[in-house]
Amino acid sequence: MPLLGNCCFFIDLKVGTKIIGALKLIAAIINTIVLIGDPVDVGGYGYMEWMQPRKPIASQPPLPQPRRCLYVLLALYSALIITASMLIHGVRTNRRNLLLPYIVQEVISLFIFIGIAPCPH
Repeated sequence: MPLLGNCCFFIDLKVGTKIIGALKLIAAIINTIVLIGDPVDVGGYGYMEWMQPRKPIASQPPLPQPRRCLYVLLALYSALIITASMLIHGVRTNRRNLLLPYIVQEVISLFIFIGIAPCPH
């Protein structure tokens, strides 16, 4: 028996979970494609050009390990594709145990995003 009956105060919990899972799955697929293929070239600087070493400006330190950050993001988005699919499948088939990998992955993502966020000096 679920403790909550509604998602966002008015949507059924199953429907809301399917919507959240579908949005996360779509976003993860798009982000994975962008990180793998580098099709986005905004202002002439894509991810691959951003990862190239640059001469540091005297007042600004160089970016810390951007290539490693992109690999971590690629791993997170790839894991999100799997766990969001498991979430949607678990809701469709009433298997509650398929929700746990999604929750664990979101907690891990939260800590990693906090860790790679730039800290003000």
